[in-house]
Amino acid sequence: MQNRYPYEESSWPGIANSTAMNADTAYAIWRACFDGYETWLNTVPHSGTYHSGDVWGCIGRWDAGRWYDAQARQYIAKVKQYLSEKIWTTRDFQEP
Repeated sequence: MQNRYPYEESSWPGIANSTAMNADTAYAIWRACFDGYETWLNTVPHSGTYHSGDVWGCIGRWDAGRWYDAQARQYIAKVKQYLSEKIWTTRDFQEP
């Protein structure tokens, strides 16, 4: 789920040892973003105004930790590209 120690320190080592806790943590963070509880996103460098209900903004925030900054926009574009390509259906999707 790409949970990283520096950002979810209080969840360790539980999220390293438990797939269920890892998923719960990741989706709790994502849901808090989507529901509008991460108002701190408007207090750090960002583009646009953070608000609830923005799926793509929350996807970008997951990678970049910021609201629509350059890194977030790059990540959003890559996810959209993967969705349009449906890369999970390709023969080479699984790593060796």
